[in-house]
Amino acid sequence: MSARYRNWGMTMLISLCFISILTARLRLPALFSDHMVLQQNQNVVFWGWSDPNATITISCSWETEVHRVNADNKAHWKTLVKTPAAGGPFTISISERNTIILHHVMVGEVWLCSGQSNMEWTPSAGIDNKAEEIENSNNPLIHHIRIPKGSSDYPQENVDASWEVCSPESMPHFSAVAYFFAKELTERLKIPVGIIHSSWGGSAAEAWTPKNRIDADPEFSKWKEVFPENYQWPYLPGTTYNAMIYPLTPYRIGGVLWYQGESNTSNALVYRRLFPAMISSWREAWGYEFPFYFVQIAPYNYGRPLQGSLVQEAQLKTLDTLNNTGMVVTTDIGNIQDIHPKNKQEVGKRLALWALGKNFNQSLTYSGPLYKSMTIENNKVIITFNHTGEGLIIKGDKPELYKIAGENRQFVEAQVEIDRDKLIFSHENVPEPIAARYAFSNVSEGNLFNTEGLPASPFRTDDWPIVYSNVMIKSVYDPASQGFLVTMEGENTDQIVYNLDGSEPGMQSNKYTGPFLVKQKTQITAKAITQQLLSENTAAKEVLMHKATYRPISYLSSYSTKYGGSGNYTLINGQRGNVNAVNDKEWLGWEGNDMEVVLDLGENTRTRKIELSFLQNQNAWVFLPKSVEISVSSNGKQYNEVFNHEEPLKNDRVNLDRILTAHLNQNVRYVRVVARNQGICPPWHPGAGSKSWLFADEIIVE
Repeated sequence: MSARYRNWGMTMLISLCFISILTARLRLPALFSDHMVLQQNQNVVFWGWSDPNATITISCSWETEVHRVNADNKAHWKTLVKTPAAGGPFTISISERNTIILHHVMVGEVWLCSGQSNMEWTPSAGIDNKAEEIENSNNPLIHHIRIPKGSSDYPQENVDASWEVCSPESMPHFSAVAYFFAKELTERLKIPVGIIHSSWGGSAAEAWTPKNRIDADPEFSKWKEVFPENYQWPYLPGTTYNAMIYPLTPYRIGGVLWYQGESNTSNALVYRRLFPAMISSWREAWGYEFPFYFVQIAPYNYGRPLQGSLVQEAQLKTLDTLNNTGMVVTTDIGNIQDIHPKNKQEVGKRLALWALGKNFNQSLTYSGPLYKSMTIENNKVIITFNHTGEGLIIKGDKPELYKIAGENRQFVEAQVEIDRDKLIFSHENVPEPIAARYAFSNVSEGNLFNTEGLPASPFRTDDWPIVYSNVMIKSVYDPASQGFLVTMEGENTDQIVYNLDGSEPGMQSNKYTGPFLVKQKTQITAKAITQQLLSENTAAKEVLMHKATYRPISYLSSYSTKYGGSGNYTLINGQRGNVNAVNDKEWLGWEGNDMEVVLDLGENTRTRKIELSFLQNQNAWVFLPKSVEISVSSNGKQYNEVFNHEEPLKNDRVNLDRILTAHLNQNVRYVRVVARNQGICPPWHPGAGSKSWLFADEIIVE
């Protein structure tokens, strides 16, 4: 063998030995780092990696005992170490061929905080009294570790993270809910609190549940029917569990805080079983029944009726399904137009009340009233509750929150009265009631509390099927009659009922028997009746007859064929687009370029108002235009500007229909509209740098 190849072989041997030494060195999971917090008064697991079959030595400054443990032949090792009562700081030394010293180790309460965006939400993202809270956040008893977002098809052993101490510099990036929970505990108990923050905005419960649990259940395994392939957030079964929960399972915790459910409104009835199954799977992974306290989702204007209510109900039922669980109600501190309410302080405090009352046996009321039972006496429904404290109170007048029904299952507003810790429902037209509901709708902001000020959970005493039978309302312009011919079709329906004034249809509304003509501006609403049950979802169609309806229109800039609505007449066809449906054929879209159109009314006509709509749906890359100009002309040559609007760009994921109106009083034949596209998605958006969309709809001239 030549010297050249002998030298090459020796170099490779040395390199391999060096790599072996590096990979065999003592290593610890990321949770074991400076500033870590260990659960007090427990046998906690220490674990890591080293040489195969090596002996690892552990010394903790709170005791004189030295712990020794041998690694297995796969280089894994773990052992139990008894922690003292809350205190610190301590030092931990762990040695094999190398030594790792952990400084400023605290012993106290360790809580895992998980869920979706309302748990992920940081003070820097925006909370009530943001500046003051950050300024006053210097609290060395609170330690926080942020588990990085990640997905995996297989369980992972470790994460890339480190602990940090709470200060005005670090706190703005903490979970706000977790921070205010820890703040309340440290103020009341005077002990260290460690927060393990592992959440991901938009994530579904399926992603946080082990995949084998999902696959083994016929109902859970239908997740593909719930989430579209282009769903932007984690939903694949087990993926976030594998990457963000499984690596934490050896670490001893005092309990879990959970804030999630918004992403499971599409399968809320499945969530009744899925949520408890997820909790149980976590407890099995840790090996003990830790406390699991969660936040009931807040009121919000979801697209489908009762979507949010059914998730709230599933969360309420979880309290009866599993022991050692607790629920915070937020019906009084939500925002029906913002899925991310900014009052995170009260959410954290209410979670802390559960821990203080249940884990630390403090004498306090830790829950609002929770539905217990119903009895019927004559024409009254009497509701009893758990956790009424010193009694019930109603704040303000909101009769729409309280509903009562008889055998016909039609709910009407009830008269209510309080008898100490009981709530009594009645109605003069319901002589034989059989069911009652409280705050059972997506947007119900509750007003029932116990005297300690904690809100009651929404509830219903019935478990009647929720009927979602769709009605399709179609309107076709008929030039001969100068009006719209309206037809209706039902999905698995026995009857369709409708109103023409925009009000909610009931069993006694107009019965649809065939097509009818509409020759003026009309708000049509319709519901299906299936097996004598009125559908929860209401179909609505606004027919807009005005001076511009089906008049000639010219496009000076091209709209996209991808979102081409129903063609050239989309902007003047007498129908508005759905704010929650970019694909409903009523929105016209421009990708990256501006909108410029000219409308010909046919003759000069006295005009007092010009109105048009723009869509915001930032989840679909659709932004409001940065400016809109409306000009009018009597001859199509000289235009007079009558409206100019500039729209500031905001990070706002709420879908909305921005209606802009120009008021004037002059003869007009031609209307020109110029709307400036944002051009590209801003840096803070997931599509940063991509072309942004501008969506417009009905131009109304009156």
